[in-house]
Amino acid sequence: MQPLFSTKKLPEKQVTRALHCGRFSFSKLLGMLSVSAVLGLAGCSDPSGPGTGQSSDGINADIGAAATSGVTYYVSATGSDANRGTSPSQSWRSIGKVNSKVFSPGDKILFQAGAVFSGRLFFDAADRGTVAGPTTVSSYGTGRATISAGNGTAILLYNTAGFAITNLVVVGSGRTVNTESGVNVYTDLGGNIKLNYIRIDSVDASGFGDYGIVIGGWNNSTGYNDVRVTYSSAYDNGLAGISTYAQSAYSHQNFYFGHLKSYRNSGVPGLSFNSGNGIV
Repeated sequence: MQPLFSTKKLPEKQVTRALHCGRFSFSKLLGMLSVSAVLGLAGCSDPSGPGTGQSSDGINADIGAAATSGVTYYVSATGSDANRGTSPSQSWRSIGKVNSKVFSPGDKILFQAGAVFSGRLFFDAADRGTVAGPTTVSSYGTGRATISAGNGTAILLYNTAGFAITNLVVVGSGRTVNTESGVNVYTDLGGNIKLNYIRIDSVDASGFGDYGIVIGGWNNSTGYNDVRVTYSSAYDNGLAGISTYAQSAYSHQNFYFGHLKSYRNSGVPGLSFNSGNGIV
């Protein structure tokens, strides 16, 4: 069976930047999904140490492998989208400005801690990172920035990898109102490839109708490799707190989930399949 919604219907970067990708919901999809991940739950051993694992494998050609320090961009509540964005005093102001920019390996997008930014962050294959130079989305200053997604997704990574999402709070409008997920990492690329390197660390996800954090693939055996979700919390969401899925049972590999909290993900009434899981 095919997923009820496919991002193959979406245009690429130019239009998706303006439209924020439209609706991206998997509320009715979970019953068709096969979960494929190796889970290291809180308290389990991890040979590379919690939250610090680095893959020793090579990465796929579409992601690249060149090491680079990249450029650091800042977003603040008092910034201006007319600014360069490359220092706190020249910070951008909006998620819309971030979505209009194409990022390179090693780039960092840092949001002002303590501030709230409304909208959906969207990154696609043009925003590629690498194992040696991941593209990082995080906070600067003391504490964490909040991405307020309303009824949509807070952060969507579509057909891309080489990303680190760290030290952020993502909130939706509430599990009975919101229709999407907090952090959604998804690929439907052809060729049964594995996109390498995703890090989600110290992220707090709540108030979403679907998942707090979800990683999925839907095109035969296409999926992700070298994924770590650590020191994060998912609560007060609908379908589940933290989840993975794929079309094939062997789409994903080398996943580590550790030092996580997932609670009060109460499920969605009236579905024909089980929902309300913590970590699946």
